[in-house]
Amino acid sequence: MGIDQSFRTRVEAFLAITGMAHTRLGILALEDPRFVETLRKGRSPSGKTIDIVDAFMRGYTAKRGQGPRPRRTPKAAGESDAAAPAVGR
Repeated sequence: MGIDQSFRTRVEAFLAITGMAHTRLGILALEDPRFVETLRKGRSPSGKTIDIVDAFMRGYTAKRGQGPRPRRTPKAAGESDAAAPAVGR
């Protein structure tokens, strides 16, 4: 596996693990919302770009943990939040 393919694999794994949108990764790491899209189409990033994105992904997972963030589930109609204080009682 070449460097480019190994990098693409790391990027796709990061997106899958974190649940982050590919455009958000591009914006946060490089200020380029189309970065992952062009990477998927065969873009060969420079070594400096790979280093920047790898450093961002390492820092992001270190700050937030390895797993995806839990998604909020909508409440059923009439269901209340047990932790919320009662107002006006």
